[in-house]
Amino acid sequence: MILEEHKIKNVKEFIKNWINKGYEKGESQKFWIELLTKVYGVKNITEFIKFEDTVKLDKTTGFIDGIISETHVLIEQKSINKDLKSPIKQSDGTLLTPYEQAKRYNNELPFSKKSRWIVLCNFKSFLIYDMERLNSEPEEILLKDLDKEYYRMNFLVEKENEHIKKEEEISFQAGELVGELYDAFSKEYRNIEDEQAQKDLNELCVRIVFCLYAEDSGLFGKRSAFHDYLARYENLSDMRKALKDLFKILDTPYDKRDVYEDELNVFPYVNGGLFSNENIEIPKFTERIRKTLLSDASDNFNWSDISPTIFGAVFESTLNPETRRSGGMHYTSIENIHKVIDPLFLNDLKNEITADMKAIEVYETVYKIFTKHSFEQPEIFHTLFFGKYSYKLENIIKKYYEIFPDEIEGHIDLTKAMLVQGNIYDRDLPIINKMVKEGSIKEEEAKFIMETIIRVHQSYLSDLLHKNDDSLIEKYTQGFFKIFNFLLKREDTWQQ
Repeated sequence: MILEEHKIKNVKEFIKNWINKGYEKGESQKFWIELLTKVYGVKNITEFIKFEDTVKLDKTTGFIDGIISETHVLIEQKSINKDLKSPIKQSDGTLLTPYEQAKRYNNELPFSKKSRWIVLCNFKSFLIYDMERLNSEPEEILLKDLDKEYYRMNFLVEKENEHIKKEEEISFQAGELVGELYDAFSKEYRNIEDEQAQKDLNELCVRIVFCLYAEDSGLFGKRSAFHDYLARYENLSDMRKALKDLFKILDTPYDKRDVYEDELNVFPYVNGGLFSNENIEIPKFTERIRKTLLSDASDNFNWSDISPTIFGAVFESTLNPETRRSGGMHYTSIENIHKVIDPLFLNDLKNEITADMKAIEVYETVYKIFTKHSFEQPEIFHTLFFGKYSYKLENIIKKYYEIFPDEIEGHIDLTKAMLVQGNIYDRDLPIINKMVKEGSIKEEEAKFIMETIIRVHQSYLSDLLHKNDDSLIEKYTQGFFKIFNFLLKREDTWQQ
């Protein structure tokens, strides 16, 4: 359950050695060699990473700070005093941000050598750009937090297929454990068919999953804090009461606690309301519950191995019986994807799109339906299509239709071609191409129209997400379609 002590020790030593240090030319290679060998366990470092590779530019020669060909990573290193987002004057006189500089290098590489990941670093911060998500914001990892977040840079040493395979395996195991907990507790409720009992069971399991994740990720301080606290109580009634006491303390601010409750006061205050319901029904404990909770879900599984996104999916859909009956929680996050491609969305497409419609009519109808559902659920749609892990959506979509093949039946070929794509641009392409063939738009304008529509939609969606104000939905819908109709129907504007 506990992360290997030597691993954590190595990360902390690396942080200690490099905190507040960093001169670009003099120390960058040493920095990356130590990071890759001591933190990520690379053995053949001279073969694994190449420094100062040259790349031919228009008027000069560039030097790439670091290239990891095996995992498709390009590194642009700056000194500790450099802002990673500010323009810097280049040798040819141009002003480029470090990302623009790195991207220029990457663009000049042969196709087979182009990098999937661009990592900017100034010794105190890492900015990670995924070239599969060109329009997304970079992930940032601070050196001082590397002991908690080093797993987020596993892509440095793991090939993509290996990384995904590991995520699939871990998330499947997590889902199986959640299902076991759910089933063990459900059998002890007096009337599990009661709606309130089901809600209480769901809430109970979510709380437990949170505690398991919190202890393994260090949020509870001592890495086995939750396990060790409950393991003290061999009597099942006492264990049940101990869990209730823990839930109460997690919802109690430090200044309102009994200062003499030493055993419980080691746990932090968890705001947000997860533990606020004191009336949640918790059934009697059994030996099966004890074993599942302490041994299977705690001793024998490390919840911190799950990436934050996958953990969010497990957390969010832990308790959907349909999801569990389909074989446990998968990396594909069936529950999340089903929220996007749900019956309402699909039925709207079936009901409103017919085979005799022109492509431009299909396009307008698709966006009418897509906008309605996405603006009503901005968090889900933004995460899936524009978020940090949107590049995984294509594989998720394919697996979704393998599991639910009937969901796509009844759609015309044009919408089928759209639905099976994960990338938002690829989803629009089949319809856009047919619009060109039908003469609705000009071929030379098609890419611009498509990209503009997607970006405008993304902008409105992002704004709705951050403002969290449903009253804006109608206004934003009208605003989006004014631009949409302008792009598609004002042919004379292209002559201006």
